[in-house]
Formats: sequence, structure tokens, C-alpha cells
Amino acid sequence: MRIVKAEVHLKERDLERAAAGDLTEYLARVGRRWVDIAGRIVPVDTGDLRSTLRYDVKTKGSEPVLTCRAGGVKGAVTGRVVDYAVYVENGTSRQRAQPYMRTSLRYVATVLGVRIEWKAGMGR
Repeated sequence: MRIVKAEVHLKERDLERAAAGDLTEYLARVGRRWVDIAGRIVPVDTGDLRSTLRYDVKTKGSEPVLTCRAGGVKGAVTGRVVDYAVYVENGTSRQRAQPYMRTSLRYVATVLGVRIEWKAGMGR
């Protein structure tokens, strides 16, 4: 099953600014904002891809990490597994890319005024 996944890490110099409150809650706020923005720009046919946009915040080592995902679960509209998220994001030989994940992550980083490092890729 193909999904689109990105891990968001705050850069060292932005940790102090972000950590004025709880860092985990801050990353959750970034995740909620990402779902909101990505949901506005993701291409919609049935609405299933949009319904699979999700995030979680987990700790890796001592650092909280935000993971944003699309696809790989049953869509809320048709009940079918959304296995095409990566093809919408990156395109195919027959379909142009419609990068909703990269675009929305960049936008959220700009609006919140932080620099983020993220690794996007396909997962199973």
C-alpha cells in the first residue's frame, strides 16, 4: 500500500522559540494546521484522499517528531483503501504531479515563522 509520509523536525535554533510552551503541543498545532491547509488544496474527486490526511506526534529519542501522512487507509466517502496518494503528489508518466503535501508543509512553515527539515517519501 502506497502512502505519502513526511517527518517534520524543528531546526535547533527554532526549538527555543517554539518551546515557549510545550513542544509536543506546538508540533500538534503544526499538524492541525497542515491538515487544514492540505485539505484545502488536495485535488478532490470523491473526497477520499482528503479524508485520509492525518498526523501524529511521537518521540524519537528525546526529540518530538511530527509525522504527516496521506493515503493508506480507507477513505471516509467510498470506504475503499486510498492507495494513490503518492501518485497524486509526485505524478506518473501519464499524470502531472499535484503536490499538495509539499506545498502545504512549506506554507505552514512560512506562516508559523519556523524553518523545518522534512523528509518526504513513500511508505508501506
